[in-house]
Amino acid sequence: MDLRRRWRDRVRGDFDAGFGMVEMLFAMVVFSIIATAVAYGIQSATNSTRLDRNRIQAANLAARELEIVRQEFNDKNIDGPALIGDAGVVTNPHPLASQVAGNPLTIDGLPFTVTRSATWMPSGVGSSACDGGSAVTYPVLAVNVKVSWPRMGSTKPVENNTILTPRKAQVNGTDGYAAVKIVGADGQARSGVPVTVSDGAMSATATTADDGCAVVQFSGLPAAPSSFTATVSVGGWVSNTFNATATGSLSLEQGKMKSTSIAYDQAGALQAQLTTAGGFALPSQTVPITIYSTDIVGGTKAFPGAGPSTTIGSLWPAPAGYVSWPGACRMSDPSSAGTSRQPATVVAPGGTGTISHYLTPVEATVVNSSLLPVQNATIRGYATSTSGCTTDATLTLGVTDSSGRLKTSLPAGTWELRADGLTSSSAWPQLSVNATSPQQVTTLSVTP
Repeated sequence: MDLRRRWRDRVRGDFDAGFGMVEMLFAMVVFSIIATAVAYGIQSATNSTRLDRNRIQAANLAARELEIVRQEFNDKNIDGPALIGDAGVVTNPHPLASQVAGNPLTIDGLPFTVTRSATWMPSGVGSSACDGGSAVTYPVLAVNVKVSWPRMGSTKPVENNTILTPRKAQVNGTDGYAAVKIVGADGQARSGVPVTVSDGAMSATATTADDGCAVVQFSGLPAAPSSFTATVSVGGWVSNTFNATATGSLSLEQGKMKSTSIAYDQAGALQAQLTTAGGFALPSQTVPITIYSTDIVGGTKAFPGAGPSTTIGSLWPAPAGYVSWPGACRMSDPSSAGTSRQPATVVAPGGTGTISHYLTPVEATVVNSSLLPVQNATIRGYATSTSGCTTDATLTLGVTDSSGRLKTSLPAGTWELRADGLTSSSAWPQLSVNATSPQQVTTLSVTP
């Protein structure tokens, strides 16, 4: 009886023994899942709240900037329309209390960047002033304000726009407007480029907006059309005529807007490498490099060589690319020397393209009338057709060794080889070569 009682008490006690290890682990997993979901929800709500607060603050800053611009625009004590229009694109122009102009506007420790752009419009229809008409009897100013802040992620900046129309009393009958558009090599507009328009006596500068257009206003223009020049100069940029400074001409008139377009882009570079057969040397005189492109003014342009590798900088990044060859003489053009030009090498804005050129190996031996070798004789190549030649009309190839031999190379064309300071016992030899020619061997016979 005691044994049965003890067994019943034991079994009854097992029902209150608590959780086992499996139940504990399962409970912890369930708790972790629920806790993670709750934490993620709280974090998402916090981020959403923070983003909403930042956007509200940015919207207030954008509205504040537009209100300040309106007050300046209509201020009777200053020429607000001209000051705002000529300023173009500005960043953080109006700081908050105790803050500095040009620096981000800080609210609750978060810096906001306010970017304002202002552009004169030909008729207030929203089209680019550079692409619109020229008659402007009552111009309007398009103002765009963007506000951004750090760690925005995929959030777009807050953006506000407005159109400001001058009071009739502010519209001066002697005012005129110049609209200058900067276009890159790809035909697309270039923003953020400073443009100066001047006639020598009057000058104004503006920065191109997103549409690549910069507009400046001039007061007190003469009754007759007046000639102005638009000038743009940015370090590392170049025009399609290879100039670091590009210009455009305008004839400004009272009450009208005149426009011009300037091709200008970040410069590229081309590295031309010269090679020849093993055991042969390049000419001791550097060989110039000629480049060609359908996208550049003039088509071809020759540059001084720099030995085995010549880097040609300040190049217009022509979309069609550049074809190049060694030598400036027209006879060195592969299309004139019986072969085809190499495929064009595209040079991206700010980038460098590389191309390799092969010079024909030439072995020349100088001997006297006794057929003895002439040592230390300088051999030069003379272009038989000097059209287009620069420094390579006469090309110094090198000096003969103790056996009277020189192993050198030549760019394409027909060359007459002569020994400097010596007289040929017959006619000087001529070699016609191109990039596919095999090794050339010749002898220069000279009189003692």
